[in-house]
Amino acid sequence: PHRTLITDLADFLPNELGYYLSRDARHKGYATRAGRLLCDFAFEVLRVPEINMDIKEGNAASLRLAERLAHAVPQPPRRR
Repeated sequence: PHRTLITDLADFLPNELGYYLSRDARHKGYATRAGRLLCDFAFEVLRVPEINMDIKEGNAASLRLAERLAHAVPQPPRRR
């Protein structure tokens, strides 16, 4: 069966979600809305098994976004 170009590309792209918002665009729901749309597309159309978010330590807003998008919240490194 013929596959679309974007599906073919999905086989080679990492399953990561990244974003940047200017200060005046923050706290307006843009990241949540866009993240939900992108995740829905990735899971339903591209059929990716998971999406990763690399969140810097101390970035509480991105952790809340990950929780809203129902992704696993990164665990802090284990202390030895």
